[in-house]
Amino acid sequence: MNYSYAMNYTPIHGAYLQEIRDCSNLFIFQQNPSWRTTLFSIKKLGIIPYKYQHLLWKHFHTDQRVIVCKSRQIGISTAIEIFCLEAATENLYPSGILKNTKIGVMADSDEHAKKILLDIRDIIELSDNRNENTFFKDQTSEPDNVYRISFKNKSYIKSFPPTKKIRSYPLDIVFVDEAAYIQDDDLFHTAVEPTVSKTGGKIILVSTPNGQKGYFFEIFDPFDKLKIHEYSRFWFHWKQCEDELQKKIIRQKYQIALQDGNLKKFEQEENAMFTVDESAFFDSADVDNGVDKTLAIEYEWYKTPCVLAIDYGMSRTETTLTIKTKFRGKIITLFQWGKIDFDLNLLLDESFEHCIQNLMKRYHLSLMIVDDCPEGYQCNQQFESKGYPVRRFDFKGGGKNRIFYMYKSALKKGIIKYPLIRELIIQMKQLMEVKMKMTNSIEKPKSGLDDRIVGEVLASLPFIEEEGNFESILIESKPLATKGQFTVVHRIDTQWDELKASSIDMATLVAEHNRKILEKNARE
Repeated sequence: MNYSYAMNYTPIHGAYLQEIRDCSNLFIFQQNPSWRTTLFSIKKLGIIPYKYQHLLWKHFHTDQRVIVCKSRQIGISTAIEIFCLEAATENLYPSGILKNTKIGVMADSDEHAKKILLDIRDIIELSDNRNENTFFKDQTSEPDNVYRISFKNKSYIKSFPPTKKIRSYPLDIVFVDEAAYIQDDDLFHTAVEPTVSKTGGKIILVSTPNGQKGYFFEIFDPFDKLKIHEYSRFWFHWKQCEDELQKKIIRQKYQIALQDGNLKKFEQEENAMFTVDESAFFDSADVDNGVDKTLAIEYEWYKTPCVLAIDYGMSRTETTLTIKTKFRGKIITLFQWGKIDFDLNLLLDESFEHCIQNLMKRYHLSLMIVDDCPEGYQCNQQFESKGYPVRRFDFKGGGKNRIFYMYKSALKKGIIKYPLIRELIIQMKQLMEVKMKMTNSIEKPKSGLDDRIVGEVLASLPFIEEEGNFESILIESKPLATKGQFTVVHRIDTQWDELKASSIDMATLVAEHNRKILEKNARE
């Protein structure tokens, strides 16, 4: 499958292997302090890292924001757990009165976050057993529980559920695992980022993809739509995995996915590709094709008649103004403006730049389509009393689905065009089609917005109706059951779990891992 990404997978250079070897050379190591976690892993834990783990550790030390999109179970989470353990035990990034390093771990669920702490405890126990001492255990102190590992140097690693609870803790490092699966995108702005604002701390986001939506997708930006990226981005797929046993398991998964026709899940979970969400209302490619880079926001337009659409917002939604016209056979967006918690009285206040009176002067407005909702009742009454050409649209009943299917059809036919309006495109790609018992419902994602796409559709409606033949019929088909159909349990790898359950012990696995790495390195 080709998703036309502008960004490529992160290359793994052979030079990284030499850097791992050179960590034991004191002179070279002193010139490269960012290699310190690699040395920590080898000397204190007895674990020889993979090349991509070494690469990430370097950037964890040099960069303040890192985002990693990766295949499942290739050792990325383990690399971050080792980094957190080193940062805490050696107090690498102290701040505050106590001058201690404070690390927060969040995941897509509270249980997952607690499991990461359990994995760190396993690393501590493994290291002490291997070295036949209690070096790491002796450094721990109270409180020491399922939510927190504390150390005698006052540093700690604490787990947090995917809620705003983390906000009350000033942290030096925040690690968010499976960030793409955290439902509330607002958490990253309102909870995660504030925790490091006072300390100048680091944020590390890691996840397998979860469709072309949400904060993780926007920040990772595989299509390179942003000119500047706040986060250093790394992208790893399963073929870059250096664990031959894990690669063998993944190849078996591919054959099963190929047999059952479920390659989309494999592309997402193993190739770390941002496959289109099955519940997405719009095809992502159609949304991208709708962008006309020759178009720009037009402050004035008199060439052709225009339609103004008003979608009324509330305290947490946007009031949007959208103006469209038909020009040279295309239904184009000329102007779009939106604001959350907007004072609707300003729509008729001439001191407001985009009030109706000013828009009438700047555009050849032939029609106003307004949301016939309680919030806009007073405004709609005033518009009509002033003699404005108002058409009310009631979203109750099946009206919303009808016009959205008409718009979707026109978009697919290439008649709809708009400038690169980032907020609009995000809302279009996040819009979901939820299958109900009797019909389908078109909904915005949790904590998301849809006001701009609603305005876009409303302003397009008269022109689409003029075109005709855009009605859509939704046909639902029941999937055919196949004999011996393979069922994949979401986010559970039974083969890997069975492998771990049958393992002799962790120390044996690490010894075998190190032996294979040394043999492979010797061949290279």
